[in-house]
Amino acid sequence: MNKYFIFPLIILVSGIVSCNKPPGNAHPPAQFHADSIAILAKANQFRLDKEYDSAISLLDSAFLLPVKSDQHPNGLSPDDARRLMSYAIRHLMFAYNHSRRIAEGHEHFLRLKEMNHPILSNHCQREILVCDAQMLQTLGRRAEACQLLDQAMSINENDDPSSELFCTIAAGITYMAVDSTETRAEPTLLRAAEAMRNGAYDDTGLYPQAMANLANIYIRKNEFQKGISLCQEVMEQSNKSQNPRGAMLAAINLCGNYTELNFFDRALHYNNEGLRLFREDNETWGMAASLYERRALIYKRMGLIDSAFLALNLADSFYIRATNPRGQIRVKMEKLDAKAQFPDSLPKVLMHYEEIKDKVPGYMLLDYYMGYGNAMYRAEKYQEAIPLLEKAVSLSKARGDMETENHNNRLLLDSYHRTDRMKAAKELLPRYNMIIDSVIHGKSIRESIASHIRYETEKVEQENSLLTAGIALRNSVIRTYTIGTIASILFILLLATWFWNRHRSLKLHHQLDEKELEITSIRLDKKEKELKRILESRHELHEHNQELLRQLAEIQASNQSGSELNKLMETLSPTMLTPKEEAEFRVAFSGIYSTALIRLRDVCPNITKNEELLCMLILLNQSTEEIARILGIASASVTRIRYRLRPKLNIPEKASLDAEIKRIMKE
Repeated sequence: MNKYFIFPLIILVSGIVSCNKPPGNAHPPAQFHADSIAILAKANQFRLDKEYDSAISLLDSAFLLPVKSDQHPNGLSPDDARRLMSYAIRHLMFAYNHSRRIAEGHEHFLRLKEMNHPILSNHCQREILVCDAQMLQTLGRRAEACQLLDQAMSINENDDPSSELFCTIAAGITYMAVDSTETRAEPTLLRAAEAMRNGAYDDTGLYPQAMANLANIYIRKNEFQKGISLCQEVMEQSNKSQNPRGAMLAAINLCGNYTELNFFDRALHYNNEGLRLFREDNETWGMAASLYERRALIYKRMGLIDSAFLALNLADSFYIRATNPRGQIRVKMEKLDAKAQFPDSLPKVLMHYEEIKDKVPGYMLLDYYMGYGNAMYRAEKYQEAIPLLEKAVSLSKARGDMETENHNNRLLLDSYHRTDRMKAAKELLPRYNMIIDSVIHGKSIRESIASHIRYETEKVEQENSLLTAGIALRNSVIRTYTIGTIASILFILLLATWFWNRHRSLKLHHQLDEKELEITSIRLDKKEKELKRILESRHELHEHNQELLRQLAEIQASNQSGSELNKLMETLSPTMLTPKEEAEFRVAFSGIYSTALIRLRDVCPNITKNEELLCMLILLNQSTEEIARILGIASASVTRIRYRLRPKLNIPEKASLDAEIKRIMKE
């Protein structure tokens, strides 16, 4: 007989024998409590040693220990039995997950649900439902899993904080996998955070992962400050409890938050913090690989392509050690995307994309089609790029990822034009135009949040500096009084020294203020130069297009196919600002007039994008002809926009439109 099964058998036999012995020879009440502790300790060791059959059998035996009653006066107390069985249920879930015996785990939890046991029926149903939902989610039965989670979250079986913490953590993480709206995951994860603040103990190590999911929800809602505060709280808790996995997970999310806000210095700081916690013996290879992936993204956005490749190579090697083939595929696609920027590498990039076609899991298909389509587009294989980009657009639309959809739409629209598929381009154009404003608005929100966070960070740093200066000042005063009691001469000397230090401190503060004003002035000058560059580029483009139109007109005068030339002339008409130029213009404008657009939208919420641009150019003292050249439209069109703006802004007929717009945007 396997030696691992002798131990639980002895426990069960001793329990049965003790129940049948005369009262005078019965085991003391503490016997079953000691047995339960031994079961948990041994089962946990089996699980850590990956001896899952032994662990599952031992954990299952916990449900056979008697509960105190008339028949079993020496049995476990109800509270001890509840804690024991609750613990056993949780670690059964881990054992089945780690051993990948998911279907067997689902059947096991079904049996526990149907088992006529007073403790399981009255105090552990919520945990059984949550664990079973996790099994169903892994099996792909998402609707059933969601139904079980809803049922579990409506149960309030006991006031045990640890039970509340485990159930809300496991339910929240599972909700994230089965409920695309995240409307049920967020309140469930907030319950977990509240339980943790109320003193619950996380004996599963899942709390950091749960809070990472909650932080990701905040990121998608542009609530970066909440996500950052939450991750910092988790990092502090993990460091206190000496949980390197939790601290690394928090560092990964902090790195991601700051990367999205373009705070690359802070992102690299937390990236280094996470890698500092890596140890070969704590099985954090996968987390270290994820940190190197994020480091590569930071370097890529900073334009340091060589450093990005080095980080991706390290991520790949760590995923190999973590035996994570999906992570390796993701890293390979990131490498291919980076190499696609170099024309000489495009043939090999396209070949490698085709090679991994059947290895990409479903949740990575968006990245695959987007990267492959982008590479085809760069290689000027527009016909082949179109179906790939169409799939990428469809997947990004299904996920609600407007920025990704906008990027793919732009490439797809250009591919349609280059392959003369004008009908398809015409059908795509309204959607493309519709999401551009949303993408720009989302970026402006992130920039605003980034500015606020930067301000708050600088404010905290200033407060810390002042606090440090105050402490130094207090020490100086104490030292002065101490020395003054010894010798009045030294007291006077030190007092003079203190005044000199005080004067120096004020002088330094004054110099810092002047330096900050100088830096602010330089930044404004840069923003103004950027605006001027954009406007001048529009003037040059206008003059170039006018020359083209003049030449086409001469050709038209000598050509009988006038209608065809008219169509050609229409396509060569000056275009408005490109999305990229418009975005740069808006960013530069907001840097100088940070509240102008907010005031304008408060006065006229339904103002259009073109009307906003007109108002921005009026504020920059551009004439009607200059505005027409910048926007690539006729002066008459500018006049019509100005005419439509007057009633929208409630400006009287006799009042100067330009003066009123400047007044509204500068108030």
